[in-house]
Amino acid sequence: MRQTFYIFLLILALSLGPSAHSETPSGTDLPPSRLPYPSIDAIVQGTVTRVVSYWNEERTLILSRAEIAVEEVIQGEVHEPNLFVIFEGGEVDGIELRLSHGVHLEAGQRVRLRLHREGVDAYRVAGGDQGVEVIDAESFQPPAVPEYSYSGYHWLREQIPVPFYINPNTPDVVDEETAVLAAFATWENVPCAYMRYVYRGKTWRTGPALDGYNVVSWGRTGGALAVTYYWSFTQTKEMIEFDIVFDDFWLWGTHGEPNRFDVRNIATHEAGHTLVLDDLYGPNDTEKTMYGYAALGEVKKRTLHPDDIAGICSIYPQPVTPTPTPTWTPTATPTETPTPTSTATPVPTPSATPTPTPTEPPTSTPSATPTPTPTPTATPQPVIVSVSDQGGQLISPDGSVEVVIPSQTVTGPALLQYEPILPDPGVTEAGTYLGVSFRLSLYTAEGDSITTLPTPYRISVTYDPQQLSALGQGLPDPNLAYRSQERWVRLLPQPDGRIDPLNHRVTVWADQFTDFALVAYPLHRNFMPSVASQ
Repeated sequence: MRQTFYIFLLILALSLGPSAHSETPSGTDLPPSRLPYPSIDAIVQGTVTRVVSYWNEERTLILSRAEIAVEEVIQGEVHEPNLFVIFEGGEVDGIELRLSHGVHLEAGQRVRLRLHREGVDAYRVAGGDQGVEVIDAESFQPPAVPEYSYSGYHWLREQIPVPFYINPNTPDVVDEETAVLAAFATWENVPCAYMRYVYRGKTWRTGPALDGYNVVSWGRTGGALAVTYYWSFTQTKEMIEFDIVFDDFWLWGTHGEPNRFDVRNIATHEAGHTLVLDDLYGPNDTEKTMYGYAALGEVKKRTLHPDDIAGICSIYPQPVTPTPTPTWTPTATPTETPTPTSTATPVPTPSATPTPTPTEPPTSTPSATPTPTPTPTATPQPVIVSVSDQGGQLISPDGSVEVVIPSQTVTGPALLQYEPILPDPGVTEAGTYLGVSFRLSLYTAEGDSITTLPTPYRISVTYDPQQLSALGQGLPDPNLAYRSQERWVRLLPQPDGRIDPLNHRVTVWADQFTDFALVAYPLHRNFMPSVASQ
């Protein structure tokens, strides 16, 4: 059974503070196996000599391996002159992964580290970023704006509203979904900012993964109450995706219970990280939503502080429509009407009778040539196939689109429909339209519409390489976009997505039934896993 802690502070975004390990109230001390963070095997001081980042095997997470030249062993037994520290985050192939208060080490830093041994020659930092002390003072830079902290990562205007999903998988409460939605709405309701989200529903997905889905879920963080993972393009700092993970080690509540951490309170803070605002730790920051500490029963982060509002309005400012200044129009001065003076009636002078102008005979108007009535173009008919719990497949009449529903995706007989369409002009927000667009629909045997599946299905679309070459945009990549309410969203990059340059096919995974369009966008193909012809 999880322990209940009564009064102490926790770092929101990663782990317990440096002294929090010893501040657990008496009578609730935990054995090392029940600590929410890894046990501390050693404390060392040294210099970071090299950092190498790489993808995990699934290509869904970026990890980094830092080499430390040990200068002093403060606690524990470390005999290696050089040791290696593994942490989440880093930059690979032009994509960067950062964590809200995650470990971040750079070559040249002198650091003091709390370490937990993993394997023969590898360590992890115990307590996240609170297990790292940079002792090179030049590495610390005060925030440019004292009211809030912002590192330049941002969503593009055309990416907004940002879609997200919730996996309400904590056993502690039954209304965590409502609490998380209220947290995101708090940031949306700021009048001076244009940031918006769109909730896409519940999902089975958990944990951090670069998979094309922004997901809020419960899992393990290694001690933090919650962690926000966010991916971006390194050069532009343009956001790609985020995931929020609440640590289910802690006891959660939704009504400010004094012995639980409030979901909405913490979710409002983590939603601020998706903007992307950073944590604050100054003495004047304690009442702000982005303050980096939280307490049991705390609910004050549910409401934004004026400095939190200043932060979002600085990153995503809502254009202000100026009030027109009224133009002064002079009032016309009335002119006095003179009194009429009687005059003699003039005698008309006789005039000569005018000579009539001869009229030319009318010119005959030629008859109009009738315009031929155009022959109506036949409207493409939709394609409908049956699917079941064993799955199903649909192929468009021209063979350019293939849809595969995996087995166990639907629970009973259903009808899958493909229909060619013309997309609305907003599709250009996702890229250059390549002339292929269609609508996918799924219906139960009773005719009820199914808009979302619990597990994704596969879509493959053929593209014309000559179209891409003709664009002249530096080899743009084909991509498939889907319509999300009032905007179009690109599906790539995602780990299981593929660009097959030999067969000219784009393959993506989706869990919604909506409108889709083939577009071209400079996604940088080396970011994407590609496949060879079979």
